[in-house]
Amino acid sequence: MKTRITALALLALGVISLAFVVSCSSDDTGATPAELTFVDGIATSTPDATNPPQRDIEKPLPCRVEIDALRAGGKITNHSDAPADYMIIVVWEEDGRQLATNSSLVDDVAPGLTASFEVTAPGEGTLRTTCRVKQVDRSPSK
Repeated sequence: MKTRITALALLALGVISLAFVVSCSSDDTGATPAELTFVDGIATSTPDATNPPQRDIEKPLPCRVEIDALRAGGKITNHSDAPADYMIIVVWEEDGRQLATNSSLVDDVAPGLTASFEVTAPGEGTLRTTCRVKQVDRSPSK
């Protein structure tokens, strides 16, 4: 009898644990978050193995430090076959620590065309401050 109660208790605990994992892996809409893939150290949640959006970003990413501001700007070329919107997340770092992060939206880039973008964040940097694209996502233009 004791073994049967222990087995039922373990089964109940397993069901509760599974329910917790499922609830933690979805957002408020109930959707499961997209899996991130990496190309050249840049993440994306856009599933496109043929034309990954990470390859659309100009390299290296130009960045500069101004008084109380960190800036990054560059170009993005749409290598897909449909008009696209981009979300670009940039991070500024210095000596192994993150100084700031911010994002920029670039709307309605036609196939084969290039658009400019700029991302800024408040912060103090030095000549050792670097910036990089942390993530870029591409979605169809509406």
